[in-house]
Amino acid sequence: MCQHQPPCPPADASDREAAHVVASHPGQVWSLLCNGVVMFEDTGALLPDGRCIPPHRPPWIGGHRHASLDPRPPPAQIGAALPERFARSYEEGSLITPGQSARSLMQHLATDATGEISNVNTSRPEE
Repeated sequence: MCQHQPPCPPADASDREAAHVVASHPGQVWSLLCNGVVMFEDTGALLPDGRCIPPHRPPWIGGHRHASLDPRPPPAQIGAALPERFARSYEEGSLITPGQSARSLMQHLATDATGEISNVNTSRPEE
C-alpha cells in the first residue's frame, strides 16, 4: 500500500507512470514503481496483473518522468559548461575565427573523410 502523500496513482490509472520509483535497475533498463508497475526504458510497462503496455510517447513534454530511466542530463545542466569553456578558450587565445572555421570546413568537404572528426589548425593567420 502506498504511503506517499499524495498517494501514487494505481496501476490501472492512465497516469500510472507518475508513481514513485521504489527500485531502479538502469543497467537492466527497468524500474519498479510504487504501484507495482515495472517501467522499461523504452516507456513500455508491465502491470501487476501481467498485462503489457507497449512503448509510447509520454503525455508530458520533455521525455520520461523517471530520471533513473532518462539518460539525458536535466535541462538546467545542458550547456551549463559552455560559458566557462568559451571564457577559458578566449583567455587562452584558442578560439578560431569564422574564416578559419570556413576554410577548414571547405577543405574537409573536398575529401572522402565523411563522418571523421577534423581538427582546425588555429596557428594560421586570418586571410
